[in-house]
Amino acid sequence: MAIRTHPRLLDYMRLNSGAMKLIVEQASDVRAARHALEDARQRIFNIPHPDEPTGPYASWISDVEEGPGGFSITIDMADAEVYPGVLEEAVAQVVDALEDAGLKEATISFPDDLRQRVGEAIKTGLVPRELHHELMNRIARGERPAAVAAWLAAESEARDSAAYDSTNEGRHASDKDNDAEWAGGYAVLLAIETIAVNARKAGLTDSETLARILSYVDTCKDAFDALP
Repeated sequence: MAIRTHPRLLDYMRLNSGAMKLIVEQASDVRAARHALEDARQRIFNIPHPDEPTGPYASWISDVEEGPGGFSITIDMADAEVYPGVLEEAVAQVVDALEDAGLKEATISFPDDLRQRVGEAIKTGLVPRELHHELMNRIARGERPAAVAAWLAAESEARDSAAYDSTNEGRHASDKDNDAEWAGGYAVLLAIETIAVNARKAGLTDSETLARILSYVDTCKDAFDALP
């Protein structure tokens, strides 16, 4: 038993440094967890800004909030990913606060917004079920966003190859009336775009790969928009 952090916690923090929501889950002592997070809040406020050592880096930290997953705080440390060690120090302060409070077990995690967005999309029929199932499995395994984006791009490209004519003018070559499939394809394109951009921000892919994926997405979007 120990204080654990979600394996993708720092990736999440780098992508959301202006509004990081840290959640303490599976705490061995719920009351102690709340007090520990209140202590962690002050400890994080004590982390100085590298460019202004006399002032705190965090411009705002919410009060401790209780939710279905556990207790949480939301932190504004915008652009902290630019400064080596700052986000790591914030995590260390939460870990230290939990340990000092005597907790034997807890997990520091974050809201999985991508999982939630995809879940909502499948409920409304915007993402094809077979793509949704595989996408959720890849996310659950903690697969890197760059790898997920590459898979989505290949999958979508394979599906679209039968749907566009060779001039890419947006004319449906087969199954013209399958509106649900096309709506799902567009939703997948939006997912590709979001994941690819976030992967680049996190340093998980390079600019050339990002540009190639976004160029492909834009071409497909234009074709979708041209449909009658």
